[in-house]
Amino acid sequence: MGMNYTNDMNLLSESGYCMPFEDRNGNVDLILAYGNQVHPQTNQKFFHHGVDFKTEYYLVFALADGQVKGIGSDVRHGLYVYIQYGGYTVKYGHLSSCHATFGQQVAAGKMV
Repeated sequence: MGMNYTNDMNLLSESGYCMPFEDRNGNVDLILAYGNQVHPQTNQKFFHHGVDFKTEYYLVFALADGQVKGIGSDVRHGLYVYIQYGGYTVKYGHLSSCHATFGQQVAAGKMV
């Protein structure tokens, strides 16, 4: 069973920016894809609503024009930032620091 994609699901910005970081020398690994998954530790099946990448020492950039809707820290995701891009909210987790502020408008491709 596939998903029906529509144009309103795309994050659009004048810059056309689409990745939250630059893939330098192939040092980015997709560790958890979108969709039906099996938890690597518990073997429980679940639906993952995001895409998880593993990187080290990368700057994180806004995917599109948006607004910072939350900044916090928890056991599961460490330091995180929520950014609202139109109808989508993206959570950037396991950050070492955050340069964005709550409520800040961010531009596509700008460091957060």
